[in-house]
Amino acid sequence: MISLSSTISLKLRRLSGVKLALPILVSGLFAAGCATMKEEAKPGTMDFFTEEVKPILEMNCLKCHNGKVLPGRMDLTSKKGAFSLKPGGGYYLVPGKPEKSMLLEAASRSGSHRLAMPPVYLSLTPEQIESLRQWIAAGALWPDGRAGQLKEVFNKENPSRPEEAINDVLKP
Repeated sequence: MISLSSTISLKLRRLSGVKLALPILVSGLFAAGCATMKEEAKPGTMDFFTEEVKPILEMNCLKCHNGKVLPGRMDLTSKKGAFSLKPGGGYYLVPGKPEKSMLLEAASRSGSHRLAMPPVYLSLTPEQIESLRQWIAAGALWPDGRAGQLKEVFNKENPSRPEEAINDVLKP
């Protein structure tokens, strides 16, 4: 027969084991949770382009600015096209100078650019415009090669066909 004191002693030992294991378990879960949480990409990094800028351009700009629909105009399918000289002089993107970048001027519907882009029925959110501004201010990093190639992504908020967008742009 087990005495009352040995039963209490056994229960206390089990309880103290739980007391020690619980903080270890909680700290382990916290560390695992932190390890799986992804840090937000910062402007001036390629991750910022990939996670923030590229989706904005692919979903909102490439319907028209893909080098085919509006030949001779801004082509955002590649770094080369995006940083090219625009007709009449100047550049679409001026790294480090968002206030001199026509892309931001048009997207934010400010300045002297006569055409606000994207079309009026599809405005970028203030957060998207700020992401573009931060990206340009931080140097407008755009990866070379495949990582820097953009392709149109269907945007359910902008389901129009390119012809409709061109007609909007070319209206007097």
